[in-house]
Amino acid sequence: MPVPLFEEFVEHSEAATTVCQLRSRFRRVMADEGFENHFIGRLIGRKVVEADWVEFPEGHFETYLAEDWEDVDPILAYTAMATRPFCWDNVSVGMQFTRDQTALLDECKRVGVHSIIVAPFHNPNGGCDIVGVSRRQPGQPDRARTAILQAICVQTWCRYAELDGSPVGNGHREMTLTNRELEILRWLKDGKSNSETSEIMGLSIKTIEYHVGNILKKLGAANRTTAVVIAIRRRLLDL
Repeated sequence: MPVPLFEEFVEHSEAATTVCQLRSRFRRVMADEGFENHFIGRLIGRKVVEADWVEFPEGHFETYLAEDWEDVDPILAYTAMATRPFCWDNVSVGMQFTRDQTALLDECKRVGVHSIIVAPFHNPNGGCDIVGVSRRQPGQPDRARTAILQAICVQTWCRYAELDGSPVGNGHREMTLTNRELEILRWLKDGKSNSETSEIMGLSIKTIEYHVGNILKKLGAANRTTAVVIAIRRRLLDL
């Protein structure tokens, strides 16, 4: 079976009418990408207060909570500050860990939690929703696919919130973007950085940053990835 593209997942997830259907489609896509561990839940501070979807090696999550590993987990600490989806293997390069943190990270690898990708969604009340996936076997994922996996996580969270009865962002009210904002948004969808977009459009980086900030505010998005997904879902961008 060919690896599903993000556009295909958007169509399939939008067609889901229940959380169970959405979860099944998310699981299938991630399994095709080699990611068998999944987590959707909520943090307040560094405590897991909700765990809606949990799929880890047997006993791992229960042990994690029972041993209060939340208190030492460097991934949760980073998630609390992160403003966009991230790959732990990339952001952790060069970090210094305590003995307890190293022991926790080693235990995760021992039981089968590798190549962790997290998409955080910070709420006005101080909480943080999380969509996280990871592999059960060691080995680096295809870096060219990372942005697609992150976007799939964002789309899943948006659709899950709708099916669960708590629409996110600006809901379905009409959102008006200028022609320039739409053009910039299309370059964001193509994975272009601010500097690359600046060069392509012949505008200063400061101007691009200003427009990106407006796009995020208008769409109610916390980061660029979420903005692109919301725009696709609201049909402001074509698939």
